[in-house]
Amino acid sequence: MLLDDLGCEPESCMIYAVHHLPITDIIYERYRYQRTTIITTNLTDAELTRRYGPRVTDRLEETFDFIAYTNPSYRKRG
Repeated sequence: MLLDDLGCEPESCMIYAVHHLPITDIIYERYRYQRTTIITTNLTDAELTRRYGPRVTDRLEETFDFIAYTNPSYRKRG
């Protein structure tokens, strides 16, 4: 599974008047069954923790290899 541009989606949604956190649910489920997941994001570690909470961030740190690309954005070029 690939989650592209994590942090751009709405944080929550309502389904039949029940509050859901879809990304959190997906991460917990994939963690539970140790499924391969690739995530891209422009968020920093601190921003991930603020948005998804320390519990989700802990799951990510435990099961993911973080690769940081520090090249300049092509969208910000002249």
